[in-house]
Amino acid sequence: MEIIIEEILEEFIENLDTTSGSRVMHTIRLLKSMGNQLGMPHSKKINNRLFELRIIGKPSIRIFYEYKNRKAHLVHGFLKKSQKTPQREIDTAMKRLLN
Repeated sequence: MEIIIEEILEEFIENLDTTSGSRVMHTIRLLKSMGNQLGMPHSKKINNRLFELRIIGKPSIRIFYEYKNRKAHLVHGFLKKSQKTPQREIDTAMKRLLN
């Protein structure tokens, strides 16, 4: 599967510490090799259009993406600090999908 990473997300990943960045890249490689077959604990459906890559650890990282035209379009990432995914993070990802 082809992976498209938005520039703003590339910056987010580059600013992570080395260990976290490596974990993120490993999970993106899993998505590339498994495509829409990737499931829990690495990927979770958020709504009818949006999915999240789940990078578990200290810190926990989430990256939102959608499948479109047989490609995974990665649009937004954040450090997860609470158990529930903040609605503002979902809203940010949805806005980026619409642009």
